[in-house]
Formats: sequence, structure tokens, C-alpha cells
Amino acid sequence: MLSRFNVQPYEALHVGDSVFEDLAGAVLFHMNTVLIDKNVDGIVRLSSWNVYIIPRIGLLEQVIKELEKH
Repeated sequence: MLSRFNVQPYEALHVGDSVFEDLAGAVLFHMNTVLIDKNVDGIVRLSSWNVYIIPRIGLLEQVIKELEKH
């Protein structure tokens, strides 16, 4: 799908709520990834994997702004 739009994996952002169905595949393809997990407080960043974990979708805008800085 990314190649169809001439987008590299590192330019994309995958958002999901499943470690196995969302996070694992996106990390394997070197995509920036946001995992929604209601059990975390605030924004957690796992920089070595380009992963952010947020408790609610409302924090997604903050993550996108952070990614735009890099």
C-alpha cells in the first residue's frame, strides 16, 4: 500500500490498539507506530523502535507534532 503512494515506511504512521496485529508488523517494517493502551499514563516513547504508547486517541496530535520535529 505504501509503495502505491510512493511513501517510505519511515514516512508513515501506523496507529492501532493491538500489540500483535498492529505494533509487531509496523515495527518490522520500520514504521513510526502509535499503540493505544488505556493502561499507560501520558505518552510513553520507545525511541529505539519508533513506538509511542498513548492511553487515548486524543493524544495522537501531540505525537504527530513530536514526529514532525524529527
